[in-house]
Amino acid sequence: MMRFGFGIVVVVGLAAIVQPLLAAQRNYDRPSSFVGRTQETHSLENKRRVELSMLQQQIQTGKAILQSAKKLDATANTLRLAAKALRAEGMAIIDKTTKTVLSRMKTQSPEKKVFSLFLEAPQKPFGDIINRHASELGTPAFLPHVTLIGHITHLSLEAMQDKCTQLAASISGPLTLTVTDVDYGDVFWQCVYALINKTPELDDLHDNAKKLLYVDEGQEFRGPNSGFMPHVSLVYGNLSNDKKAKLSASLSEEVRGSKFGVAAIALYETGADIQGWKCIERYPLTRQ
Repeated sequence: MMRFGFGIVVVVGLAAIVQPLLAAQRNYDRPSSFVGRTQETHSLENKRRVELSMLQQQIQTGKAILQSAKKLDATANTLRLAAKALRAEGMAIIDKTTKTVLSRMKTQSPEKKVFSLFLEAPQKPFGDIINRHASELGTPAFLPHVTLIGHITHLSLEAMQDKCTQLAASISGPLTLTVTDVDYGDVFWQCVYALINKTPELDDLHDNAKKLLYVDEGQEFRGPNSGFMPHVSLVYGNLSNDKKAKLSASLSEEVRGSKFGVAAIALYETGADIQGWKCIERYPLTRQ
């Protein structure tokens, strides 16, 4: 009985000793687990802080870009308004300058005139033929003439008058011109025409005119004056070759062999409007 009681005492004593040790062990294990969790929490928090910091930096950068964009937009709008104002000012200056220049040209530089030297042909038969076919064909009517030199633009009226006086004095007297045939060409002014015999006197008159009007003035002799084919145009226009051939054949029978005299050089002002051609003066062919 005493042994049994002693055993109980021993067991109770051991339990009293072991229990505190077990409790201590549990308490020791608990702090170790808490520290691990705390470290993990701190790591997550640090990561979140870094991410938050990066987001804040990106937001600040975005705000700065937005502010810069607003400033650039305002500057661009200002520049657009300034450019518009400059364009308007430039156009106003150009318009004003153009009007001023045109006004000065009108007041200071008279319109350039075009002159031609004609040897006038008689109304019968040439003028009658011209008017008849102008009515039938709907082509322009004009005064019959032989063009000595045409489309002169580099001389003034006063200069032309002086040149014509000199030219008329270079010929001994009136000329007699003869129609040799009727032909047609490819240009408006030589649609259908009566060819004139090129006599030495007529050739000399043309050469003298060329010298006075071009060579003496240092001007190149070109364009419609590059060659001399004396003729009296009978039709101005643009007709088919077949029509021109028929007209020239019929008119050849009418005027071939015709003769007429020329006693003066006629100075004409000849512009684009054929009906506006006008004789300025006639200069008798009499050598002084």
